Amino acid sequence: MNNPVIALVEKQLFHYNNRDLEPFIEVFSEDVEVFILGQNDPIIVGRQAMRATYRERFKSRGLHANVTNRMVKGNVVIDYEEVTGIVENETTIAIAIYKIEDDFIKTVHFVR
Repeated sequence: MNNPVIALVEKQLFHYNNRDLEPFIEVFSEDVEVFILGQNDPIIVGRQAMRATYRERFKSRGLHANVTNRMVKGNVVIDYEEVTGIVENETTIAIAIYKIEDDFIKTVHFVR
């Protein structure tokens, strides 16, 4: 099964893990919004803000996300991830909810 929604999320994960900033940014819509689940205001709005945030994050050589569980329903992908390199010498558990629209990731909600 070649699901384009899964392929898009996999592409961003690949570029995240390789710290490839521009290819990573290109999978997100121009007006992408990133939220912490439960908060009304986004923490990131637009590709430029996304670029600035991840330019800093990608400086961490130990940065790596491993998806341990995934659910897909229509244009929504929910990943349960083990992430290293955000906090030094620690593995962080993250849940990311991606909504895909028009072949781009339109919104991301993180559960902390």
